[in-house]
Amino acid sequence: MKIAVIKSGAIGDVLMTTPFLRGLRNTFPDAEIVYVTGKWSLDAIRGNADINRIIAFDQNSIFGSLRQKIKLLKLLKKMRSERFDVCFVLDKSWLAGVFAWLCAIPDRVGFARGWEGFAHTKTVKYERVKHEIQYYLDMLVYFTKEACGTLMNMHIGDDDMQYARDLVRDAAGRKLIAMSLSGGNPGQSSASRDWAAENYQRMAAIAETKGWKVVCLGSKGMEGRNVYNLAGKTSLKEAAAVLRECSLLVCGDSGLMHVAAAVGTPVLSIFGPTDPRRKAPLDRYSAWLWRGSDCTKCELYGRYCKNHPSPDEITVEEAASQLERMV
Repeated sequence: MKIAVIKSGAIGDVLMTTPFLRGLRNTFPDAEIVYVTGKWSLDAIRGNADINRIIAFDQNSIFGSLRQKIKLLKLLKKMRSERFDVCFVLDKSWLAGVFAWLCAIPDRVGFARGWEGFAHTKTVKYERVKHEIQYYLDMLVYFTKEACGTLMNMHIGDDDMQYARDLVRDAAGRKLIAMSLSGGNPGQSSASRDWAAENYQRMAAIAETKGWKVVCLGSKGMEGRNVYNLAGKTSLKEAAAVLRECSLLVCGDSGLMHVAAAVGTPVLSIFGPTDPRRKAPLDRYSAWLWRGSDCTKCELYGRYCKNHPSPDEITVEEAASQLERMV
């Protein structure tokens, strides 16, 4: 059997599919499993033992100009030539379902969010708030009744681990606390999900009083005598290796939140408009802070009205108290 798994991105969303991939491999141990994703998210899945290979495409063909969207035709031609037997469409957009249909894949499993699942041959209803990982695992119900675990995973190479170990050596035995101030993906802004930069500065000052060293990762950095500012200076794999050597990550709802969880590092996540019941790490060592919202429609469609909370409603004092309980 030849199976396609289609997930355009983003980094965290791709990592949340890894428990599904493990279940898929256990269900079809001899199948050829091909993961189709945007180049932005490639390193999140590269090296995953549960897939045979990856087909990567330019995500600008989705989010860019009409001229860039024409590149999708090349991807479509490639997909048709592969002659897949079945595909799992892990994006919720009706366009993703139509794309799979145009790829001439006979068996197409995907989400039915309202009317958007019309192009699939088998559907999973997407109509209430529950964790994304569990929704992905629900797609396997057509093929197996075996229970699947929910822990994510991410492959890290030896060179990346050496990079992280060198950093740890520089810390001279001090505990490392990672912080990620911001995180975004193609076609979207993370501003509404980011905790204020000054809050992280205050958290870094608190860490210094405890004798901890702060490692700053992600797209936005900060300076300080107690801070290793690696923001914008690492690859995704290097950042993953660094996180593996840290005691904890403090962040908002971002890709690095999922990276940390995938490499086994506890996460203290500060949530705003998005619902942690759908996105937060599921391991028992992590925790999240959130003011709450009951606006299910916004959550399911990823469009947030003014009634959703801001991450800045969470105080530094609350976060610092939770941090001390976790470290």
